[in-house]
Amino acid sequence: MDPALRSSKSSRCPALSDDTRMRMLKILWKGPHCTKQLAPLLGISEAAVSKQLKQLTEAGFTKLERKGNYLFYSVSKETFDSLIVLQRQYLEQ
Repeated sequence: MDPALRSSKSSRCPALSDDTRMRMLKILWKGPHCTKQLAPLLGISEAAVSKQLKQLTEAGFTKLERKGNYLFYSVSKETFDSLIVLQRQYLEQ
């Protein structure tokens, strides 16, 4: 496998290894939410939501948009599409 492809894939995978982050992505897949909205849905504090969203955003799985005083997070569907391509390239080698 091309080292650049392996690096891209492996640097993102740890962000998907946590159950809370996966539940968060499932909610965000349906539409943008802010930390205040996500906290009660996940049963965790806003600070914990922020910490998890930071990891997802750094890995490229979420993107954010400021609306007034709030940051709304949504899924970066382009990132998921690129992961599928990377997996296919890996499997076809």
